[in-house]
Amino acid sequence: MIDFEKILKETVIPNNESLSIQMVETFFIKKYGSRLKAKIAFGDLLEKSIDNKDFEEKLKSELGVDILLEFLQLFNAAKDFTSLIDLMQEFREKKLKGKTKEEAVEIYKKLSILDSMSKSYNIPEALEKEIINKVNENTVFTLAQTRKELGYPDPRTFNPWLEVFFDNKYDKRILEKGRNAGKISLLEYLEIISAFMLSYDESKFDFNNISEVNRRFREDKKTQKKFLRKLTDNNYSYLKDKISDIKYLSENKIINIDVSLRDEKTFRNMPFSIVSIIKSELKNY
Repeated sequence: MIDFEKILKETVIPNNESLSIQMVETFFIKKYGSRLKAKIAFGDLLEKSIDNKDFEEKLKSELGVDILLEFLQLFNAAKDFTSLIDLMQEFREKKLKGKTKEEAVEIYKKLSILDSMSKSYNIPEALEKEIINKVNENTVFTLAQTRKELGYPDPRTFNPWLEVFFDNKYDKRILEKGRNAGKISLLEYLEIISAFMLSYDESKFDFNNISEVNRRFREDKKTQKKFLRKLTDNNYSYLKDKISDIKYLSENKIINIDVSLRDEKTFRNMPFSIVSIIKSELKNY
């Protein structure tokens, strides 16, 4: 899907030596608790190294870069978001298999430090744009591919939901014909996946609970409307009345859930995100 390792080597690494040094320094301080302890640990690592190459390998291991690079390869191997989740779960199980509790804690510690560091650094806008452009140059996403991944083989039951979430943003691309018809960018692809698959109270997927994300994509991508009746013991009249009152704020846009009941055929299969709202409203029934 995306060769992030290659993209980073072409964009971030060549032009940001000072940033790399700063990140190494920050990692050691976070791991060892103070600048002094970090300096001592770094010195010990340097002293134990045979040569520069050996030091580089030891430093990569210390930073967890070896694990990070393996992880980035998952994005290259995955063909879409769903297969990426599968690979992430396999990766997690493989990395922890046979590890002692202490070794597992050490892996999590390295990854959590890298995660916290990634959130604390602001990527320059020009560099961010360059990375996104590189991704879009080498990766083609289409509405048809995304639709099928989300469990909608028929565009007639998918496109109306696109309109619910995004108004007329994708109208022109829906009508396109040809091999790369309906081409969308990486950010648009993720935007659509998120709109359909995030719960009403989520802003992003919780990859710390990858098994639950995987289960959601395998079992709960969509729900036929008739199964919602079970939430009210088949009291469909109550269900309709209740849903007609629900309004959902998404990306500063109010979505009236009642839209899902206007056309029995068009809106028969409801996305996980919409179902999560309905379940939340009916939880005290």
